[in-house]
Amino acid sequence: MGMLLKDIINILKPIQVIGNTSLLVSRVGDLNIHNIDQDIIMWVSKKNTHLIMEIKAGVLICPSIEDVSELNDKCTYLIFDNPRLAFQKVLKLLYSKHQAHKMSETSVIHETAVIGQNVKIGHFVIIEEDCTIDNNTSIDHHSIIKKGTKIGKDVKIGAGCVIGGDGFGYEKNEIGVFEQIPHIGSVVICDNVDIGNNTCIDKGVLNITYIGKHTKIDNLVHIAHGVQIGSNTLIIANAMVAGSVHIGNDVWVAPSASILNGLTLGNDSLVGMGSVIIKDVPIGSKIVGNPGRPLKADPFHD
Repeated sequence: MGMLLKDIINILKPIQVIGNTSLLVSRVGDLNIHNIDQDIIMWVSKKNTHLIMEIKAGVLICPSIEDVSELNDKCTYLIFDNPRLAFQKVLKLLYSKHQAHKMSETSVIHETAVIGQNVKIGHFVIIEEDCTIDNNTSIDHHSIIKKGTKIGKDVKIGAGCVIGGDGFGYEKNEIGVFEQIPHIGSVVICDNVDIGNNTCIDKGVLNITYIGKHTKIDNLVHIAHGVQIGSNTLIIANAMVAGSVHIGNDVWVAPSASILNGLTLGNDSLVGMGSVIIKDVPIGSKIVGNPGRPLKADPFHD
């Protein structure tokens, strides 16, 4: 494995390059002042800029450097406005090669399911009837994709997920015993969505549960029936999104937050860690606490 540094530079287009660009980069690593290898590429965050002068060798992805006179001639410096984003792209270049169409022999795929190109399906995955899995999507081990689910391109689904199961909907019958309400809807997951391990996304009662493009859902998240999530939104570990919630675009739902059924979270809003949301969240709001309230300038002031 490896890639010429000049090819990385041509793709990422740093705002400035200082040093030798003819190197072969073969690996990435943590920032290490004792490193003596030139083939390693490292990321310097803004809080670690004081270490730049101490690095002995390698390629550094870093923010702007005020004094270049004392730089080590065994290092190459790639200057970016956003070094973290540049490092992420390097990781993709070096490690995220699309695998050929690959299905484990232990997976069970219904004959009516439609599977696209370059799809990876792990061990003991079950894909039920009338599902659609589009190109370049991966589904990790032991996940279950229930009947009628539609999954877009470049989607990543972790291990142990259940997508399209029945929601938690019950009604008492004539003698006061709870009976389940049949769920005949489905789940639609759009392109470039990531779903972490052991996450459940329930299908709608009558309609769809919808996950918009570029949204990222963490491990151990519950998305209930009929939820609608916009694009580029983050739903982080242990969050619980109850039935028929509408979440907008570019929303951040922090770990262990709970959102009660039927509420709306406006675009660009933020829900703090462990918050319990019992009212609609306006566009651009930051809501924290239990019950959820707007974040004040001084969080210790009541």
